[in-house]
Amino acid sequence: MESKQHRTESEIKCINKVKEVVSEYFRGEFIEFPQRIDNGFDGVIVWRENGNVIDVIYVQCKGGQSYFPKNISSKFRVQNMTKENVKKHKEVWESVIGPAIMVITNSQKKAWWIDLKSKDSYDDEGEVLYCNPNNLFKSSAKKDISNLIKKQIDKNSIPNLHVYNNKLPNFLVNKSLKEVSRNMYKELGKEKIISLCKDLDKKIEFTRVGWRHITRKKRNKERVIQSLILLPLARDIIEKATEFEKIDAEYKKDKKSGNKVIVDKLVIKAECSFHYRFPAIIKVVLLRKREITSNGIEERIWFYSIYEARRKQNLEVLVR
Repeated sequence: MESKQHRTESEIKCINKVKEVVSEYFRGEFIEFPQRIDNGFDGVIVWRENGNVIDVIYVQCKGGQSYFPKNISSKFRVQNMTKENVKKHKEVWESVIGPAIMVITNSQKKAWWIDLKSKDSYDDEGEVLYCNPNNLFKSSAKKDISNLIKKQIDKNSIPNLHVYNNKLPNFLVNKSLKEVSRNMYKELGKEKIISLCKDLDKKIEFTRVGWRHITRKKRNKERVIQSLILLPLARDIIEKATEFEKIDAEYKKDKKSGNKVIVDKLVIKAECSFHYRFPAIIKVVLLRKREITSNGIEERIWFYSIYEARRKQNLEVLVR
């Protein structure tokens, strides 16, 4: 992406409005990207719940009367954005993991927000951007914006996998489980796995980060064995995942770069039915790091663990 060194006066006013609302009413923090990224975002809202950072929301700021029609009485088309511009921008808006919004301000510093990932914000072709006049960017917007990041996995979104013996490491021969699993893990690391979830598609890295975590010495031996046995299922679960749950977010400053960093875990699940044992909910845990740099957000996602959730809890979920 090309970088623009200077923002317009209207954009600066819009950014200041976002900072004001986020700080005063949302009790969060708006981090402005040092340089304007062409077709991209102006910054992120670091969102907190009960004092804890849970996620970031990407924000693009547009300021000035040119984005508004003369009269605002119902859902209106965002002016000054051609179909070509919307299509070009949309590729960037949809490429980020997590919520993305646009905030537009008029000459009276009144602001509205638009969910850039909602189909309701576009026409049927996805080429015209609309704004709901009721979506004012002020204190009352906190609940609706918060709901954008509180999406949880429900039963209907969990893929169902039927597991046969050839899905599990039953080919040990004279090798140990750890040795066979290690070789399998290395093979997983040679390619980026395709996923139905756009946010995860070809982004997951199988590196020493995950291997060290599942085989660490302080971990319960039964848990280590379970993870190694379930490792062959990781690819299928990732491929069929459509949603994930975000947990354990940590907001800190990177010691080397000095940049602000958000580290969290992403959990994807699959309902696995076996022909030789009880069904189970299998969880794959991913570790995500997002570093806020001068060029925007740099993101990496690592495989972190795979395990079976507690049996009693599994059975309660599966019989509902």
